[in-house]
Amino acid sequence: MATHLSAADSLKDEDMAFTAGQIRIFRETVDLVRKAGIDPGKIHAANSGAVCFHEDSYFDIVRPGIMLYGYSPASARPAEKRFGPVTRPIMELVSTVTLIKKIKAGESVSYNRTWTAKEDTYIGNLPVGYADGLPRLLSNKYNVMIRGKKYPLIGNICMDQCMVNLGNDCEVRRWDEAVIFGPGFTDARDIADITGTIPYEILCNINRRVPRVYTEN
Repeated sequence: MATHLSAADSLKDEDMAFTAGQIRIFRETVDLVRKAGIDPGKIHAANSGAVCFHEDSYFDIVRPGIMLYGYSPASARPAEKRFGPVTRPIMELVSTVTLIKKIKAGESVSYNRTWTAKEDTYIGNLPVGYADGLPRLLSNKYNVMIRGKKYPLIGNICMDQCMVNLGNDCEVRRWDEAVIFGPGFTDARDIADITGTIPYEILCNINRRVPRVYTEN
């Protein structure tokens, strides 16, 4: 027997009270079911927000979601201890530099010519785009990390590709790994801030065609 707590991730006084009321009603309902001679089985209500902020919702089992990725369910930054357990994002999205091409000053890159080179420079192609879950709203507003250095995404992000400005003195080589987000760099919350959404959406939108690799460390 289960319920879902719709505002458990909010620390507003009215939402804390609302969630407490949900938990109370659920507990009363479970008791009524038992009094009717029905075994409700395992009782659970706690999503990630409730795991952090409502211990009285634990019952028999909990079902954390975004916490499994290392993200706090609260809207505040996880480093602020008053917002529940300090979490550490563990998911990483990486791609590879598949093409490096030199362009001249005045040449434009990608659809709609939203970026024009101010000087001769090298451009790197990454085979990742909005069909993979890289938001198009990051176009010309975001950096990726290659060889421990940040490089700006330039031009409009395409369905299957995006481009980075590698500079005139290019140190990057073909097949180098490019980190879109991950530990030690930016995380899904930073992308969510830029695109005006929540980290849940960024994490859930990584398309099925992107290979998943699980590690133990």
